[in-house]
Amino acid sequence: PRCRLRPAESPPQCSRRSSMKVFTVLVVLAALLLAPASAFVRSAPRAPLGDRLRLQAKQVEVTFTDNGKTVLATQGEPIGNVAKRAGVRIQFDCKKGRCGTCEVRLNGRASAKICQGAKIPMGPAKKLSIQYRK
Repeated sequence: PRCRLRPAESPPQCSRRSSMKVFTVLVVLAALLLAPASAFVRSAPRAPLGDRLRLQAKQVEVTFTDNGKTVLATQGEPIGNVAKRAGVRIQFDCKKGRCGTCEVRLNGRASAKICQGAKIPMGPAKKLSIQYRK
């Protein structure tokens, strides 16, 4: 045995190594008892990449040039939702993107089809103008 027992009047004698092990166990137990409960809770899993990008998306000031209405939108938000918020009614015919009725111009250049789920473009732009057919 590591600790030699002596007569009842004297305490047992233990080797230094076993004394250190006991001391280490006591220190670990004390640390566990004194640690806050949050130390034992698993951290939340990281959000999927799409969610993280959405959080990084910037606000864009969108102006519908045909009626002058302006609303704030988030990059990556569907243009159809932004138009509804602004009270703008964009016409649809085929709802498949073939006829081009729902096509809008972004900043007078690029075209986007609302019925196909076109979104506010990502990038450094802080303002966007949208032209649509009445």
